[in-house]
Amino acid sequence: MAVRHDVENLTRRGNIVYWRARVPTAFGQCRPGSRLSLSLHCSDHKKAQAIGRKLNMLVAELKLKQKEPMSKAQLQKLCEHERDMMLMH
Repeated sequence: MAVRHDVENLTRRGNIVYWRARVPTAFGQCRPGSRLSLSLHCSDHKKAQAIGRKLNMLVAELKLKQKEPMSKAQLQKLCEHERDMMLMH
């Protein structure tokens, strides 16, 4: 059973934490109501919260500063790259 945590869009499935967020409507190439789902590849709750907050901020900043339309696949790759960078630290 999935368990929710302090960061609104984090869910634990088994031992792994997942980040799931709605794609903002500002991303014109994405269908309305579509979502991103990303495994954080960690089971540590504090680390997952830090990564989740960072990903939430990334999506919010992109929503405000976006000049060109971005596809869902591009946004997914960007979030995966950010997750990988956070896991390396």
